[in-house]
Amino acid sequence: MREEEGKGIDKELRTRLDHIQKAASSIEKHRKVVLQTYADKLKSRMQELLSTQVDPDRILQKAALLVDRSDIQEELVRLENPRKALSWHAQ
Repeated sequence: MREEEGKGIDKELRTRLDHIQKAASSIEKHRKVVLQTYADKLKSRMQELLSTQVDPDRILQKAALLVDRSDIQEELVRLENPRKALSWHAQ
């Protein structure tokens, strides 16, 4: 009975790991589009700010904020590391 339960858990873990991998791959494909969208927004916002009298430090703050929000690579790494660990244990 325990062996069957273990096999069921193993199968479930492998299925979930596969779903995580597929989701991460899909997200990675969209990453470039997301980064380009944020770059376009940043460029547009910078043009707005530069057309008025704005403190240069304010422009730098806005740019840093948008850049920080735009890259999802850190989240992809966070998703990948536990998946690798679980995959290793499930073998």
